[in-house]
Amino acid sequence: MSNRPGFTLVEAVATLFVITVALLGTVTGFIK
Repeated sequence: MSNRPGFTLVEAVATLFVITVALLGTVTGFIK
């Protein structure tokens, strides 16, 4: 674990990106 100021922001952005991709993939698969 790092105490760097930007680590939390980067982690949050990465998490949101993964969740968004997962949701889009699920919705696309559901429509098809």
